Amino acid sequence: MNQVAALSPQSRHLFSKLRHFTDHKSLPDGKSLHAHLLKTGVFPACSLLSTTLLNFYAKCHLFAEARLLFAEMPHKEDAVSWNILINSYSQLGLAHFSFSALQLFREMLQHRSLPNSHTFSGIFSAATILEDAVMARQAHCVVVKLVDSCDVFVYSSMLNVYCKLGWDYFHLMPKKFGIVPSVEHYACMVDILGRAGKLHEAKELIESATVDHGLCLWRILLSACRNHRNYELGAYAGEKLMELGSQESSAYVLLSSIYSAMGRLHDVERVRRIMSIRGVSKEPGCSWIELKNQVHVFVVGDMLHPEIKEIREELLRFSKLMKEDQLYQLEYDPILEDGESRREEELEQRMAAFSNTLQSPSVHRLIKSSTAPRLSSFSSSSSSLSFDFSPSFLNRKKPLLSIRSTSVEAPSTAGGLAPAIALTDNALSHLNKMRAEKSEDLCLRIGVKQGGCSGMSYTMEFESKENTRPDDSVMEYNGFVIVCDPKSLLFLFGMQLDYSDALIGGGFNFKNPNATQTCGCGKSFAAEM
Repeated sequence: MNQVAALSPQSRHLFSKLRHFTDHKSLPDGKSLHAHLLKTGVFPACSLLSTTLLNFYAKCHLFAEARLLFAEMPHKEDAVSWNILINSYSQLGLAHFSFSALQLFREMLQHRSLPNSHTFSGIFSAATILEDAVMARQAHCVVVKLVDSCDVFVYSSMLNVYCKLGWDYFHLMPKKFGIVPSVEHYACMVDILGRAGKLHEAKELIESATVDHGLCLWRILLSACRNHRNYELGAYAGEKLMELGSQESSAYVLLSSIYSAMGRLHDVERVRRIMSIRGVSKEPGCSWIELKNQVHVFVVGDMLHPEIKEIREELLRFSKLMKEDQLYQLEYDPILEDGESRREEELEQRMAAFSNTLQSPSVHRLIKSSTAPRLSSFSSSSSSLSFDFSPSFLNRKKPLLSIRSTSVEAPSTAGGLAPAIALTDNALSHLNKMRAEKSEDLCLRIGVKQGGCSGMSYTMEFESKENTRPDDSVMEYNGFVIVCDPKSLLFLFGMQLDYSDALIGGGFNFKNPNATQTCGCGKSFAAEM
């Protein structure tokens, strides 16, 4: 529009007339105007009129005239004129025109004109028509280098060509290569179609499948319907899973959420009744927080915490204050998540957060959660408390550890925040003696490895502090440093390490709240993850 405004009144009038002739594909009038532009010398001096004239010939499918006009144009640095021809070729849907589009794209790159999203849309359309996987991959490489990854327009075009190519190869397998498609091949095709939004094609493919696929394909389709918000087809896939006797709670929860969003409350009750009859239950979420050397754990529906009454009162008070001040907003998607369960889990997360206010109202605390909250960050000006939920929650689909409402004692630490692993005085004293015998200042690495009597065993070794990795958790105990890798910490969180001088059963003893069973020596354990 800025270019149009910069035109002279006469050129602006000619531009409007040319646009009108293009929209109506008025070939005689357009050619007469072209002759007038040549006589007056406006063409090819004015780039806007030149590209508009090029678009006129391309829309009228006069590609010979369009290419002659394009060759005379001096302004080819931008992608506009290239895009007009490339997209006009590809939109016809014919093989030889699509081939011309790909040839023009190569010339464009040789001319060092930068393609944009409209260029790639035409190129991927041409590659789809020609079933040219090589060209599609080459264009994909250029996209990675030049195009923003958030450009949905380009990546949708790319997905479409790969979907078409995958579909063609799927049909060629038995005919050309003699390969009978297995359930894995069907799963790939349903996934491709689902990602491309071709949900009805995916449904037809599942129903025409000649292999026994069990629950696999319907589960993929249900997930795709969730992502594309297709309620009707999602409900159909969910019902198929129930008919086949699925024992996965996620399918039932998602189907219940879909019916709830559709307002079909009787179906919501029916799904939950079937869950109850079949013994399918949703694994409850849990959150935990470290306060004054104790680990407090909150499980959905658990009311056993000794201060639960005070915590709930504090939670309600702060929730009311923040809603009045519009300081935070709770968000959940009724389709992506079960509304009732989501609210219960958010309550459990907030109880873990606000249990902090009863004891240290001005300190930031690390809150860990097994559920996936979407709490926006807030800070209340009405009190001395401030939290930032976003970086401190760990998003997981299932609880990381099998913890119930218990507390684990831990010694005082210099940092003020209780560590994930607790040491008794005896253990700390003996570890300091062992470190003193070493020639350099070392830290202790505690980990978990496969093996042992019960499936997993603890490992303890001194190492240089310089070997600490960026993702390690570092805990300090009055000058003594313990490090633990992230994977091991999942098993060791809340563990207590003790030491005994007893002749029988002596040495380091591990008290692990996450262990479902331990061996006789206490150095090995099994954990439920």
